[in-house]
Amino acid sequence: MDGKWKGVILYHLFQGTLRLAGLTWLVPDFSTLSRRQKSLRA
Repeated sequence: MDGKWKGVILYHLFQGTLRLAGLTWLVPDFSTLSRRQKSLRA
């Protein structure tokens, strides 16, 4: 396996995990924000 290809695959894996981590962080934040807005209005 070429070293260049190894780097490309590692880069894409890294980007994928970053995107997944971002999604898992964004979803709870969004739900807590909407919940906070509702409690503020009430």
